[in-house]
Amino acid sequence: MRHELEIMESMPGSAPQAGRLRALRARAAMEVGQYELAETLLGGNLVVPDLREGELILGETWWELQARKAVRALGCAVTDEIRAHVRKTVPPPRLDFRQAD
Repeated sequence: MRHELEIMESMPGSAPQAGRLRALRARAAMEVGQYELAETLLGGNLVVPDLREGELILGETWWELQARKAVRALGCAVTDEIRAHVRKTVPPPRLDFRQAD
């Protein structure tokens, strides 16, 4: 993932700030342990114009990021139990595109 992140960040102009690419950069940054960068990329004015209801890339990335940040201080690995606990929290509305039941 580190290589993919480097490629995305080296793209010319404003491409790295385009919505979907920025979401993918956040996921890649999280995967390589750059949690602050991932949080920054998910924050603020992130808009993915072609994101459809039910598409979970933003929410899933946010939940996984929260789980990884929670265990970082504990020095242990993320488990399914921790993920399940974190999924009880609601992502910020701007990142939550789950379909209503």
